[in-house]
Amino acid sequence: MAGTVASRDEARAGLESLLRLLGEVLGPGGLEPVDYGVEPLARRRFTVHSSRLRGGGEARLVEARGTALAAAAVLPAGTVARVDPGARERLERGEAIRLGEALEPPVYLPGPVLEPGDGRPAGQKAIPRFVTYAAEGLPGATPSTPAIRVYTPQGTYVVDQEALLEAAGWLVLDMHCVTGWSVEGKRWLAAPLREVLRRAGAPVPSGGWLLARSAGGYSSVAPLGEALEHGYIAVGLEGGPLSQDRGAPARLLLPRLYGWKHAKWLAEIHILTGYVDGYWEARGYHERGLVALEERFKIRNPELLEAAARQA
Repeated sequence: MAGTVASRDEARAGLESLLRLLGEVLGPGGLEPVDYGVEPLARRRFTVHSSRLRGGGEARLVEARGTALAAAAVLPAGTVARVDPGARERLERGEAIRLGEALEPPVYLPGPVLEPGDGRPAGQKAIPRFVTYAAEGLPGATPSTPAIRVYTPQGTYVVDQEALLEAAGWLVLDMHCVTGWSVEGKRWLAAPLREVLRRAGAPVPSGGWLLARSAGGYSSVAPLGEALEHGYIAVGLEGGPLSQDRGAPARLLLPRLYGWKHAKWLAEIHILTGYVDGYWEARGYHERGLVALEERFKIRNPELLEAAARQA
């Protein structure tokens, strides 16, 4: 979506335009908006306009100071589609369908720089305690021994508690949330992801993507190289074990990426050759999410892409 957003009414019109386009391709039913909400993010540098859909799912439009950056819709399983013979099956599995766009590794461009930071990453404010998010809801009883399955093209491998504890050490790491808060200087008991996979015997390719999935079904995706070079699996925090709200028994830590990438209650790791959306990526959040470049959202505004390319 290109152009500007001068008012909430224009943002609402943009969402309705997106739904009309999807309705023409996917078929009627379930794409009628039933409400409208506005959420400021990152110290009001960005605004997310959203609407729930009558048949389930939601539509979202992201703007930065009046410039439309991206628009996305998440449709419920069972949505009737006329895209191709396999579209219905893919929707029922909960996968995203990209209309007219191949699932290729994205080209990363710097995000919009709206104002100077205060020594921290742009748009962030330090707070003393974590804010707890659980898109899929808090899980039930915490398993006593974290067993993480690793799925690769060569086979399935298991990361057990012993391998995690043997590879883990206490590290001081910061966490930055896409909404604008940062918790800095916390001590994590964490094992380097590359070493954990090596101990499990899982082959590690030179490129591709890592999809992390929680026990409740939440998923996030990150470039495999980033995850291997700078990623950890954490089992403790501030001198003790992880609490349930922090992701016990184990969670992914990707300190250079925004916090929605750090899947809690980690149950599965998938090594993929091609990109797929996770939970928030399907809702317009960035494929990589690098904090230093303020990669909060997928930028699909051609005018903004051209401006970023000229500044690079």
